[in-house]
Amino acid sequence: NAVIARTVSNQLRNEDVTRKMSQIAGIGGIFFFFSSTCPYCHLEGPILKRFEERYGIKVIAISLDGGGLPEYPNPIIDQGAGRALQIESTPTLFFGKPPKELIRMANGFLSEKEIEDRLLSITEEKIK
Repeated sequence: NAVIARTVSNQLRNEDVTRKMSQIAGIGGIFFFFSSTCPYCHLEGPILKRFEERYGIKVIAISLDGGGLPEYPNPIIDQGAGRALQIESTPTLFFGKPPKELIRMANGFLSEKEIEDRLLSITEEKIK
């Protein structure tokens, strides 16, 4: 019975997360600042691409060194935003809500679950 209860609980959580992520996709996106030579960025790229495909949340890839990643071969080339946002390490993620709201999610690698948790935390007042 405990296994069934845990399975049902996990399924309900997944459905709730999917619903909330769909709402988040409607209000903003993720800005992914990276360097093409950063090993953690090469790990983050596939996670963000899967996240984007699963939930429809737009990921805007911004290269600090002009290079791409396999999942983001044609990124936006940074024109000074990295310096203005005081990005000192990669990967760095922001949640952006038009027209001008940027919230730093993380400096450094995040798992898919951590990305979900951060997005839910920073947008909890905007979604129910």
